[in-house]
Amino acid sequence: MGQGSGYTPAVPGEYVLTATDGNCTLITDALNWPVSPEEVVMNVTEHRPTEGVELELAVSPNPVFNAAVVTGKGGGDLMVLDASGRAIYAAQDVMLPFVLDAGNWSPGVYTLRLSSQQGQQVTRMVKR
Repeated sequence: MGQGSGYTPAVPGEYVLTATDGNCTLITDALNWPVSPEEVVMNVTEHRPTEGVELELAVSPNPVFNAAVVTGKGGGDLMVLDASGRAIYAAQDVMLPFVLDAGNWSPGVYTLRLSSQQGQQVTRMVKR
């Protein structure tokens, strides 16, 4: 771990700060060090459907402020997950293109998952 007057964690997670001055030691509660949406977008792993199945899922604009258009081939069941993996939106039998209203969502990174008989498509969206 790092020490000194300044330290920036290399990865997001929970950290505890311990400060010692002579015989006195102060230990903080766990501090959550989040990752910025820009860092997440730069490190997104692309998910591909089953070989031989042509599926494309995209969101625009991305980042989104209020509403986004989800495009791709076909349709299916759409689920949106927040950064902690909680489902915050779900719709069945969605046909693409589809307008997704994200106006009331908190800023952050969201995962969109479209499931159909042809496979599963996954993409990420940043809400500002």
